[in-house]
Amino acid sequence: MDNTTASLTLLDFSCQFAWNLSLHDANPTHDPTSDEIVDAATRRLWMKILMFAVTPGIGVLGVVGNMLSILILLRHGLKKCSNILLVSLAVADIIFLIAYNSIPKILYETSDIRGFEGFSELSSQILVVFYAIFMCLDFAASLVSLTMPMLITLERLIVIFFPLSAYRIVTPKRTWCAVIIVVLYSLSLFVYPSFWFELKYEWDPTRNISVGFREFSILHTKDSIAARVIEDMCIYSIVVVPPLFTVLGCIIISIKVKVVSMNRKKMTTKQVSSNRTTIMLLAVCAVYTLTCVTMTVPINVPIISYGPYSETHPSNLAVIMYQVMNIFMCINSSCNFIIYVGLNKNFRKTYLELCSSKQRLNSLKSARYEQKSDSQARSRQTQVSVVSSAQDGAVSSAQQDDDDF
Repeated sequence: MDNTTASLTLLDFSCQFAWNLSLHDANPTHDPTSDEIVDAATRRLWMKILMFAVTPGIGVLGVVGNMLSILILLRHGLKKCSNILLVSLAVADIIFLIAYNSIPKILYETSDIRGFEGFSELSSQILVVFYAIFMCLDFAASLVSLTMPMLITLERLIVIFFPLSAYRIVTPKRTWCAVIIVVLYSLSLFVYPSFWFELKYEWDPTRNISVGFREFSILHTKDSIAARVIEDMCIYSIVVVPPLFTVLGCIIISIKVKVVSMNRKKMTTKQVSSNRTTIMLLAVCAVYTLTCVTMTVPINVPIISYGPYSETHPSNLAVIMYQVMNIFMCINSSCNFIIYVGLNKNFRKTYLELCSSKQRLNSLKSARYEQKSDSQARSRQTQVSVVSSAQDGAVSSAQQDDDDF
């Protein structure tokens, strides 16, 4: 018994020593003396509020809005290149919102010490695998979502400055090829890093519970140079190149739209329609730019900087700020439907037609149900009448028999 106790004590000491080797591995359970700005209880409370209520609520509204957007854009047809880009953007937003609010992530982030608490080793291993899959989809879809406005800006620049040859330069086939290239590039950045993590399953004697942690594997240590290169590529691909290109493009487009608006009377109907589409897409890019500016804040403030692919045990404050920062990303992925309905007349008209057709369908179903109910009621009345007649006949026959008797 003494040997067992000594072994547990030695194991606990070893775990504390190993977790205290790194500045980012500060953990209240393993290192009670850590100088965290935000304690574990506060982090857990904020994470439960954000991950159980705020981001899932935004995610549900965003998924519904993007599905409606896809339905309406498909009705308009995918012959227009802008519609192809908007459909691709909506699909990427749906994948991001679902992956970001995945169950393994919620279980991991809202626990007492950021881990899979109370699960068996096999269950923890499965959760770690699904955590990696959803995180890969989360980051890849967010990169696609943040790259699409750059393609939208490029398409609008070509349409505005080369109106006569734009439809030969930007074709649906080329647009689909551009979308596929962006998707493959995004997956190539995040599929391989998913193998950098493995399960570390250990017993926590202070809480008398088994906990599974996501830790860096030996592959991450061997590929330290590749990891640094991939991280730099992600930063430039997400918050540097697309935002700068989009901002400059939006400024140029805004100036061009202003000039075109002053000469509206000289424009054809087709050009006016293109101008309205440009204003709508400009609003999408503006919201996107604001989101990118928000996402650059943690990079410039190290105390709240946290990257899931670069750290496994960040500070409590960094975890909270990362979740708050991604609220803007969720809003960016959820608000496009509102922009479409508010700024595009054709989109709004199609949406109202869908609503009215749904109402007519519901009215038709209600009428059919009422008709079916009336026929059933008449059938029951007929059956009741037949039964009543039979009963009256039986009674009359009985009375006749009594009279005869």
